[in-house]
Amino acid sequence: MSYWDILADATETLTHGDLRAAERAYSEARGLRERSPGRVFWSETVGDAARRLWRGLSGGEAVSEETRWHNETDLFLAAFRTASRESLERAHRALITPEIFGAPDRLDLFSLIVHLTTRSELSDLTTMDPHPFGAGALDAALSMGVIPPADVVPADAPLSAEARLDLVRRGARTLSVETVPPGGGDRVEDLASVLLSLLDPDYFTQADHEEERRWFSALLTDQFLKRHIEAAALHTAYLDLPAPRPERYEESRLRAGEILGNVTGTYLSVPRYDDARAYLDTMSMSSPDREQRRRTALAALDQRIPKASAAWATIASAGDTWCFVLWQDDEPRDLMTWRTGDDPA
Repeated sequence: MSYWDILADATETLTHGDLRAAERAYSEARGLRERSPGRVFWSETVGDAARRLWRGLSGGEAVSEETRWHNETDLFLAAFRTASRESLERAHRALITPEIFGAPDRLDLFSLIVHLTTRSELSDLTTMDPHPFGAGALDAALSMGVIPPADVVPADAPLSAEARLDLVRRGARTLSVETVPPGGGDRVEDLASVLLSLLDPDYFTQADHEEERRWFSALLTDQFLKRHIEAAALHTAYLDLPAPRPERYEESRLRAGEILGNVTGTYLSVPRYDDARAYLDTMSMSSPDREQRRRTALAALDQRIPKASAAWATIASAGDTWCFVLWQDDEPRDLMTWRTGDDPA
């Protein structure tokens, strides 16, 4: 297809209301034109000259000196920006009266406005604040029980610290939906990564934001990104706060113990049982569920750690990997691995 054909497709797509697809087609046409200097010369420069000569000889009206390409792209851009403003008006109505719009329509509409206000190269709405529309998209996804594409979060926009935390709160609620559709695993990770990027400490200067920033950094890294070793450090950083929220403090203390002790999974090649026990032994939990988890974790540590009497180990190596099985009498209690270059700490 020539770039004229692609531009025509972009214009047709725009008339059907698909602004993002229209912009992609327009960008493709523009890129193809820039890579086709010979065709530009023959179809535009020579063609314009021939048309002007013909109209001059036939007594027709004078032709604009702008090329056909510039005429048609100007028309496309004007139509695109008109459609953008119309979409923005609908989005404002959806924010004010969401009940008259279905959740799928709100998600699509708000996602479009986030694109037009943050990423579009053609839109004239880039001075608009995208935060209300990103928040609306996350709320619509939550009401549908789906994980939205990560680009509904305007992570590259110059957002305030409070707007960042608001989007992270809403996003964490959306990620917590129990039913993840097929293929939703990748979307969970993508959305969690974008939300985590909002929490970069460079964007937060006020101490009263630090509690939530640290908590959600640990939560997203642990529960949704599954980067548990990194999450353990974030949980312990939360515990260092002067005034953490009690229920979050308990959860972070519990998770630090579970991760460092390899209680809920194999996270560390060499578990840190002393550190894990220090977090778990400190005090009981206020909720029955967390207290049961604490007791289960402590029982697992007691079972794994060999007693001084009749404790021994078997060692095997393969390449640069060493495996250690710890035994109590004739019962295997724990498995550790070490690779050349690993830091056991």
